[in-house]
Amino acid sequence: MKNTLIIQNTCERVIIPLVLFAISPPGLRAQSPLDAPGEKTVTVATEIKRGYSEMSNAISDCHEVNLLAAVVCFERVFERNISRNADSDGFMLGATIEEWRLVDVFLKHRTMSAFTSQKDEALVAEGQMEHFRKIRELQKRLGIDDDALLNALEWKSPGKQETKLLLSEYDSKASSPGATTATPASRGVPEKGFITLTVAVTIPVDYGNSTLQAGSRLKLVSRNGEIVRIHYKDADYEIPVSATDLK
Repeated sequence: MKNTLIIQNTCERVIIPLVLFAISPPGLRAQSPLDAPGEKTVTVATEIKRGYSEMSNAISDCHEVNLLAAVVCFERVFERNISRNADSDGFMLGATIEEWRLVDVFLKHRTMSAFTSQKDEALVAEGQMEHFRKIRELQKRLGIDDDALLNALEWKSPGKQETKLLLSEYDSKASSPGATTATPASRGVPEKGFITLTVAVTIPVDYGNSTLQAGSRLKLVSRNGEIVRIHYKDADYEIPVSATDLK
């Protein structure tokens, strides 16, 4: 009799909870962490924020004191994501506006002027309008106005308002009669102001030779026939056009 009661109690403790679990609605059952969704939702807004964050980190991590060299450092964010096929329009928009905004601050406050030649500053300033046009192009492609863009970046006032004013300022510059004259292309410089190496190139440096790998993105200074002058670190170098993506 005693053994029978023990068996009965055991059955009640084990079998009944199992039956109740089996017939209970799925929502009432405890969910294992392994059953949780495994992918993060990617939206245009999250891509804009990712681009902004990566560029912001690159600017913080770049220790160049020459402004043009710093811009080349920032451009590696684009190179890295293009190589990974992660250069969505949203990412490019977020990264471009952050670079454009901070470079404008550097130029206006001449933060790096002691280490940057007037020639280098002029090249960077020229690139600013190109970056702005790229921002507007991406906004149009994505159907995003300034308010939606700044909301995606989660900027607060006064930075948000200052950026809106800066965008308006560049809108005025872009629509001025002189904005489309003497473009970089008319002086032998491509619109973007950068070239990409299609093959590895060796250049002479102070300590010997340095090899620039295929895929490297470099600031273009000028072009003379089949030779282009590029800026790398603190100096200019001449390389053949055939080693670049220029036509």
